[in-house]
This record gives sequence, C-alpha cells and structure tokens, in this order.
Amino acid sequence: MIRRTFVYAFLLTGLFAGAVFAQPKPKSLSGPQGNVWAVAFSPDGKHIAAASDQMEKEPDGKAKFKGAQIHIWDTLSGDLKQTLTHPTQVSSLAFSPDGKLLAAGMFKEIKLFNAQTGGLVRSFKEFEGSGKSLRFSTDGKSLYSINSWFGKSEIRMWSVETGKLEKSISDTAKLEFTELAVSPDGKTAVTSCRITESGFSGEIKIWDLETGKLRSKITEPKNWLEAVAVTPDGKLVAAPVGFAIHVWDAATGKQVRQIKEFLSQVAVTADGKMLVGKINTVGGSDIKFIDLATGRTTRTVKMAHKSFGHFAMSPDGKWIAVGGGEAGAGSVQVLSVAN
Repeated sequence: MIRRTFVYAFLLTGLFAGAVFAQPKPKSLSGPQGNVWAVAFSPDGKHIAAASDQMEKEPDGKAKFKGAQIHIWDTLSGDLKQTLTHPTQVSSLAFSPDGKLLAAGMFKEIKLFNAQTGGLVRSFKEFEGSGKSLRFSTDGKSLYSINSWFGKSEIRMWSVETGKLEKSISDTAKLEFTELAVSPDGKTAVTSCRITESGFSGEIKIWDLETGKLRSKITEPKNWLEAVAVTPDGKLVAAPVGFAIHVWDAATGKQVRQIKEFLSQVAVTADGKMLVGKINTVGGSDIKFIDLATGRTTRTVKMAHKSFGHFAMSPDGKWIAVGGGEAGAGSVQVLSVAN
C-alpha cells in the first residue's frame, strides 16, 4: 500500500510539473471598441485600466480610427468606473503608488488623470515622439518615461507635482528604446533597445538614475530586445532574447542564467521568486510561470483573445490581464493567479 501511494505521488508530481492548467474562464471586461495597446493595474490590484482604439465603421464597411479610449474597472467586480477619451492613440499607462493618479503616454505628451474622477490633473509636453513605458517612482513624486525620435532616445524624469522635466538621460547611439524598468529604490533604470542601424541587433542598458551614467551594456547581435524586467531587490535583470529568457546581474551585466522559454513580455512577482511572461499563440496567449531560481516552468495558462495581446500583472501578484482585439471589437480578460 505504501509503495502504491508513493508511485501515485510520483506520477502526479510528474504530471503537474510545467503542466498546462485547466482554469475557470477569465473575466471579460466590457468597453473597448478596438485593439488594446496598454494595460495597467493599480498597486493594490483593485483597479485595472486599459487603453484602446475607438473605431467606427464607415458607409463602405471599413473601420476608421476616431480616437482613443481609456477604461478603468473594478478588478474584482468588473464594473466600469471611468471612460476617458483622447484624439490620438495611447501607448502606455501607469498608476501612481497610492492609486489616485493614472498616467497615459500619447504622441508628444503624457497626461495625468485623477483615477477616481477621470479629471485631467496636468500634462507633460516637453519631448518629441510618444511617452512610452511609464513608471512612477516608489514615493510617487517622479514619473519616468522613455521616448525615441529619429535615432535619438531618452529617459526622462518628470515632477508629478509640477509637470516639469527634472532630468533627462540621452543615449547617443542610433537606437530605439522599447521598454523601461526602474528598480524599487529609484537608483537604477534598465532599458531594452533596438539598434536601428545594424539589422536585428539589440541591447540592454543599465543606468545610474542619480548620475545619468551608463553602468553596463549587454549586446545581443542577432535579436531586437523588446521587453525587460527587474527583480524587486534590483539585483537581477531579465529579458526575452530569441527563444530564451536571459537573466543578468544588474551590478555587473554578467549573465547568471538562461531559461529555455519563448516569451515576448515578462514581469517579476512582488516576492522576486517567479518570472511571469506571455507569448502570443494562434487565437490567444500562453501565460507562463517560471521559477527564477531554477529556471523551471511551473505552470502554463492559456487565454483566448483576438490580435496580439498586451499583458500586465498586478503589483501584488494576484491578477493577470491580457488586452487584445481588432477594429470594432476589443477585449480585456482578467484572471486570478490563485486559480
């Protein structure tokens, strides 16, 4: 009997290691009328925001862009709390640490909204291109953004209180910043980049935010680098590189681990133990949970949606959302990690 129980336990362990999990149907949030370009959770996970195209059908049946919409929902109930509009596409969203403000990156400006009332608080306008990959400082006093314009790329730090530009870090190389990660202590920024003058090469750059100096650079000569994540203690940097996830020491830029998983977007859980990422599939996305210490994929969750999905994980690690869609039919699906 003991031997038989041991065998059953062994088989079950093998069965569930890295398995594709059956799960309750994700909660669908109503509102988006076109493809979703950005998704963000409030720090406590209680609210979720998504930016989508607003599309209208013309008499000839073709869909025409009419502007952008930002929807804010209650995560648990799915109730729609606010709908904001803007004439141009919204490429990024971020909640302030207290959840009271929502920053939205648009062409040539960033807007700061009251997340409860939807009222405009202020605008940031001192740059070319679009305000992408928005990040608030831990104390909520600063807002970081990246932008690229005709080969010039910058990290910008804005005063949330005044809307003034406090600091700018320029990269002299001909490249395009694709994503920004900031360590919780506000001392380190990490950018993923496409090098625009040499085919498909890319770089991870690690910056000292206080001095604006480049600490280290990691070059991948055969891959554009589109996403990056930093562990909560700021010690490790992770990014999808080709058909693997590379993990580097943030202080030295040396690679410490390579995980054989194919992902397009990544995030790290609040305890720093798990890497969570997404890869688009036919008709949806696979969400993968990876143990950072071992590199082992512990769980794969399938989510169905149209077009390419834009992924977010709540800072408390309790929720995952994927936004997708097409002209006239957007979607945001929310899943409890506990399930």
